[in-house]
Amino acid sequence: MCFPVPALLTLDPLTANAHLILSGDGTEVKVGEKQEDIPDNPERFSRWLSVLASEGYTSGRHSWEVDVGDSTVWQLGVAKASVPRKRGFAPFHWQESRKFFTPEPQAGVWALALQDGDYTALTSPPIELQVKNKLRRLGVFLDYSEGQVSFYNADDVSHLYTFKDTFTEAIYPYFYIAHKGDTLKLISLGL
Repeated sequence: MCFPVPALLTLDPLTANAHLILSGDGTEVKVGEKQEDIPDNPERFSRWLSVLASEGYTSGRHSWEVDVGDSTVWQLGVAKASVPRKRGFAPFHWQESRKFFTPEPQAGVWALALQDGDYTALTSPPIELQVKNKLRRLGVFLDYSEGQVSFYNADDVSHLYTFKDTFTEAIYPYFYIAHKGDTLKLISLGL
């Protein structure tokens, strides 16, 4: 698989859940205490410990890598610009508004996850992945026009999973982290 030069990404503080702390340079996210002075703007994830990158894509081929280190619960991938950011999908119907956001392609998220030591592709239903060694660095490759999001182990460039879909709006790198002490860091290759 031939990847384009890795994108230089930063995390968008306007989308970050209020419990997430971003580094000053916007390349690292961790879970902290709720930040009191952050407004609940429309872009912000209010119930899900997620953040998007500042850069979105409507064409082309893009790749990036994330150092997941020893983080124990995470989700990484892409999300469409209109991904639900608040409590539920349908605020006009009380039963639907009680449901929590589920990260899957139907909701506009194409991602891999680590939880309880298991790696999964967040399809509906999720697909458990057979990963030989603990992932330390995860690579993401987006081919917008082909509608593909591929994931690979960035340490040995082994393929993990590919989503195939049709994109009709801007797609943003997507990050979710759940445990205090865990950190996700965008890798810059110094190019």
